[in-house]
Amino acid sequence: MPRDSTRREPGIIFIPQSRYRVTWKVEVNGTDVTEYVLALDVEHSIGRLATCNLTLSNPYGKWLNYWDGGETVVVHAEYGTGTPTNKIFSGKIDNPYFTFGRDGYKMVIEARQTPEVADKKIVTQFDSKNIADAIKAIIDDDYSSILTYNNVEATTETYTGNFQHTSGIDALNALAVAASMDLYIDTDNDVHLFVRDSNQKTDDYVAFNNNLKGVSKYGKDTSNIFNRVTVYGKEDQNVILLKTEEDTASQSDLWVKDLIVSANSLETMTDVQEKTNVGLTNGTNVEEDGSVTILGMPTISPGDSVMMQIPFCGIEGYKNVRGFTHSINTSGFNTSLQITDTQDDVSEIFRERIDAEERLSVYSNLNDMRDSYTIFFNEDPAAVTLNNVEIVDKSVKLESGKSNGTCSASILNTDNLVTQCELRIITNFPNQELCIFEVSNDGGTTYEYISPGTLHTFSSTGSRLTYRINFVGDATHDPVFESMCLLYK
Repeated sequence: MPRDSTRREPGIIFIPQSRYRVTWKVEVNGTDVTEYVLALDVEHSIGRLATCNLTLSNPYGKWLNYWDGGETVVVHAEYGTGTPTNKIFSGKIDNPYFTFGRDGYKMVIEARQTPEVADKKIVTQFDSKNIADAIKAIIDDDYSSILTYNNVEATTETYTGNFQHTSGIDALNALAVAASMDLYIDTDNDVHLFVRDSNQKTDDYVAFNNNLKGVSKYGKDTSNIFNRVTVYGKEDQNVILLKTEEDTASQSDLWVKDLIVSANSLETMTDVQEKTNVGLTNGTNVEEDGSVTILGMPTISPGDSVMMQIPFCGIEGYKNVRGFTHSINTSGFNTSLQITDTQDDVSEIFRERIDAEERLSVYSNLNDMRDSYTIFFNEDPAAVTLNNVEIVDKSVKLESGKSNGTCSASILNTDNLVTQCELRIITNFPNQELCIFEVSNDGGTTYEYISPGTLHTFSSTGSRLTYRINFVGDATHDPVFESMCLLYK
């Protein structure tokens, strides 16, 4: 008799939970307004601040002149009959305003959790800084009276880059993404940093014929995938910073999908590389996602993984909750969970969207180069070797009394074979007209002549890039170079 190879998995029995009586309490600046609540929505997602939209009945203008912004809003909700103690939102009022219609006078309050962490911008930089320590440093330096970090897990990854006039929540989330981790701020204003899918919730579930109320558009969405990312950094006259990264596996599965980012605030190749890596990580994710609406789940947190069993929709097993919306109104208490199902062969996703205007800038790259090897002469450590040449006031020039010299770039090991390049320079034209420019794609074994501003095709093969300026001066020529840039592909 042949051996049965059928795989059997144990079934799951969901124990019904008491979800038939919900109690809630809403306080605005210490005033209990629960009996006036007509509707309330709380939204919270990974890497974002929680928000609350609160609609109050306003009979005879009861709430006129009560609040004008900055006051606290605290919401508690749970199942049971006593006074609720489970906090689902804590924040401050952004916008209090009034409405009137056929259903009477109302007051609407829009509030955010720790709005200071979004509205106060930071300027800081890190050089090979442990990411958990970088997150703590931002909190200590800029938000120590607002945030704590008791739940920031240790990391081994480091971060090199800068944040220039960046909101705190964006900077914290960018660091979390660089560590391939999730981050959110809880209702006690404590920052949580943890490995995705590591928080399995065992006291709640989603099940058909139990607490499920609906499923919305669950499936795969490839419309926001980018598998080739090109980042343009600082541009100084005709010298630019440029980097391209791509995911060939994703291109094979789908097709080439480009994302072009212009970020003039990126002033070094390290910054441009970091931005490109994050952009590719964000863009190459292919996930199944969607949302489910259930009876209220007051203890859910962003990043929790919840057991779900919904037949005929392909939803089975633990699903990661990227965000949720609590809705409380006269119809009861519902929660909508935004869920994802990461595929094994895909990188982690970062939910921050690159600003649309970054994709609409004009780029000075008519030869469609993919990367740049750009050198500014005030870099530390220096990226050049000098012979009879010196650096003066961020520029290179011949040493006094010398008529010949060289300035050679360090060897750059590129991601792929280099076949073409374009040299750009900033100089005191026309003093450079006697100088000779050379490039090499084999680490300097062979050099080939190149004219600035023209497309050069290598006759040699290699991925070890370098270039040099052969200085030539005389009584009428004193060449000075402020920077040099080799675009390549």
